[in-house]
Amino acid sequence: MWNAAYIYSDFYVKADIVSKRYWVIFINEKKDGKIFGSNNPYGGGLVGAALNIRPRSSWKNKNGEKFKILLVDFENPNVTRSRPKDANAFLVDTKKILEVTNNDPEVIEKLRKENYTIEDFADFIKSKI
Repeated sequence: MWNAAYIYSDFYVKADIVSKRYWVIFINEKKDGKIFGSNNPYGGGLVGAALNIRPRSSWKNKNGEKFKILLVDFENPNVTRSRPKDANAFLVDTKKILEVTNNDPEVIEKLRKENYTIEDFADFIKSKI
């Protein structure tokens, strides 16, 4: 996970969904949460905490377990490629879901009611394969 968001160590992860355009990785926060490091460039205290606010990025599955979702988009890599298959793994937050789903009204409603699950995201990605 060399180019992954919020991962500050070298870890190997297995992609849960693999397609020509996307790779999706679901990381269980309780079991695998140790791979997410803490990078605090602004130091501690109230100012440091305010400047290090992360977007909402925890998503529940149907069983209520919390997950982080990493998304690798090979068509829109947002990285200067030094090799043909270089791409960043983005931490999926609300903005990323809206971007990928093109502001689908059904998705917006689920996000508003906090009913959006990792299964919903997986179903959307699989529909694009």
